[in-house]
Amino acid sequence: RQHGVRYRQASFLPDGKSLLALSDESGEVEFWQLPANGVGPRKQLTRDAATLRMSGLTSPDGKWIAYYEGVPGFEAPYVYDMPALYIAPASGGVPRRLVPGFVAVSQPVWSPDGKHLLIVGGPSPEDIDWWLAPIEGGNPVRLSVIELIQKGRGLRRAPNAWSGDWIYFTADLGDSRNIWKVPIDGRRLQFTGEAVRVTSGSGIEESLRVAGDRLIFSNLSENADVWVLPIEPNSAKVTGKLQRITEEVAPNDTASVDSAGRYTAFRTYRGGANNIVLRDLS
Repeated sequence: RQHGVRYRQASFLPDGKSLLALSDESGEVEFWQLPANGVGPRKQLTRDAATLRMSGLTSPDGKWIAYYEGVPGFEAPYVYDMPALYIAPASGGVPRRLVPGFVAVSQPVWSPDGKHLLIVGGPSPEDIDWWLAPIEGGNPVRLSVIELIQKGRGLRRAPNAWSGDWIYFTADLGDSRNIWKVPIDGRRLQFTGEAVRVTSGSGIEESLRVAGDRLIFSNLSENADVWVLPIEPNSAKVTGKLQRITEEVAPNDTASVDSAGRYTAFRTYRGGANNIVLRDLS
């Protein structure tokens, strides 16, 4: 909070002295430039982002902010709620919409030269893929990443970063989500090889960023298990101790119990697929 205004989703601008942040206290969501040390003036950068929902990304030269409207669905990259991609001058000004003909667009990533935005989306639901959108206008280029990368790996993630000749992303393989990279020729705007797995941890690795020659990411551990609590059904009085009946890496949820209280059925996610498990409570 600064000057009585609450901000969120802050990130450093390329100069390292300022922050890009969002505020929605005016009833509209706006970008603001704030001094990183909290001392000095603040500057409003956009004024008409009424439905802006996602944080922006500054171009490599610091001149532009890229952002998109809409809410990504659970199965990224699909986006609902009138998706739209914009760029706005980082010094302040009117945003300009890119690829207005796309039915879905999300997760913009700047190319190293700042001339393109790598996005997930497409002109129709059948053409959802990774695309390169030139910021000066023109037709977007399809990268056909689904055919190149998926190959049974359960890819449902968007690109996270573009550094040098590599695009980094996270993808599911079995019960893990790891970091991968795929080589790209930035001049010809096409992939030059298959995806390479970068990490092999057993957790959920995401929120990836590239900082120089380092990767920064979160490694999450998700342990959703089924528990049983005995109660007296007419009074809802607890009659015993809470007991955990599953304890494993794979998430287990959506449990139900039969009328006799002998069996429980629940969903488990293993090997990239959902399954139903029946367990004898005795």
